[in-house]
Amino acid sequence: MASTPTDRGLDRLMSFTDGAAAIALTLLILPLVDVASDIEHSSLTTMLGDNASLLLAFAITFAVIARFWYTHHQVFEQVQAYDGALLALTLLWLFGIVSFPFSANVLAYTPADGDPWVSGFYIGTMLFTSLWVVAIELYLRRHVELLRDADPTGLRLGGAVSFCVVLAVAMIVAVAVPSIGLLSLLLLLVVDPAERLVAAARRA
Repeated sequence: MASTPTDRGLDRLMSFTDGAAAIALTLLILPLVDVASDIEHSSLTTMLGDNASLLLAFAITFAVIARFWYTHHQVFEQVQAYDGALLALTLLWLFGIVSFPFSANVLAYTPADGDPWVSGFYIGTMLFTSLWVVAIELYLRRHVELLRDADPTGLRLGGAVSFCVVLAVAMIVAVAVPSIGLLSLLLLLVVDPAERLVAAARRA
């Protein structure tokens, strides 16, 4: 497929992407809508306490999807045209996004002492989605004609790669040490400080 101008083709692609992400966010709340009926048999505090894991999974996953959408949005702010390969990479990224409601429900409904692979599966969904962000940025760096300014320096490829590496480590830790589980995602807090240190070292 030849490169497509921004005016209609790219706008439709972005509208489709935004819509799919919005639907994924909406699907997250549906299990909570279902459990809301329990309030007729108990108090609000009891209902919330009984569904704490579901609420936590909703909050975390909402933030995760929002972060991925924002990252994708920032990348495509620099894009003026697309081709078949960029479209395919975006659809693969969307596959990860729309998988989050499923992995979040698996996480929420698994007992605390359940299968340790559940946390790994959830983090793996994050890693899968992040890898396609890296793939998109790599592709755009090699096809600068798709960028508005033909300048790939605005693509923070190093940060995306670091994010993937830390996610891979977090997934291994979550599976190997089940008692840690999703707390291994706290490792992501080191990504931004590490990037700043590297950037400062390069300027020195």
